[in-house]
Amino acid sequence: MQYPKMLYKGSQAKYTYEIAQHEVHEDELREQGWIGFYDLPEQSESEKVGEIYSTDLKASDEALAEAKTEIERLNNIIANSMKENIELRKQIRFKELEDTPADELKAMLDEKGVQFGARDNKATLVNLVLSHEANHQD
Repeated sequence: MQYPKMLYKGSQAKYTYEIAQHEVHEDELREQGWIGFYDLPEQSESEKVGEIYSTDLKASDEALAEAKTEIERLNNIIANSMKENIELRKQIRFKELEDTPADELKAMLDEKGVQFGARDNKATLVNLVLSHEANHQD
């Protein structure tokens, strides 16, 4: 036999090929399912046109509708979970700031350029820090 030799997969209309360089390589390729061009079918099953049935389409449409419904349901769960996560993060941050001395809160607000009253209590300072952080998230 003469080498190199081309072996194919697919159909005569649409195929891929591999080149065998020697007899051992050809044997390996044939074991993997590669064949000669004239052994290829004229057209593969997936290339046949006009053989789809309306029942197949109905089943596909139903499956698509179910998938869309499931995607919408999961997106709602994600959105609600994200809102809950944000609220929980706010609560955690509030607890962190609640334990911070008022002087440190004032220093944080000064550093961020947020105005506050000299007589503002700690709860007001905490809320100012939280408001600023909520409005200036990166």
